[in-house]
Amino acid sequence: MKTYLSIILTLTVFLFSCFSSKNKIQPQNISNENQTIESTSITLLQKGRLIYESKCNKCHALKDPISYTEPEWRKIVPRMTKMLNSRKVEMDSLSEATVLNYLIHATTNKK
Repeated sequence: MKTYLSIILTLTVFLFSCFSSKNKIQPQNISNENQTIESTSITLLQKGRLIYESKCNKCHALKDPISYTEPEWRKIVPRMTKMLNSRKVEMDSLSEATVLNYLIHATTNKK
């Protein structure tokens, strides 16, 4: 019984150490038209996620970021921003770039 507990404890510690290493943020330069954001902070990514969740679900269900590739997100986000703005749901270019940064980071770090 003691052996089983020590094996379970060892496996648990090992699994948790693996999960934390996958969540490290890699610096990225994300360009969206004339805007460039250097993403090195969790705060910036969280802000992008909050904007994504609050604005993008106004018209449709939220998509999992890994549903699309980086080039696809680079086409989708500007098009959706124009649609939002035409419906009087304002999203400025900085918010657009922040959302794009979040989506690209989520896409490239989950695969």
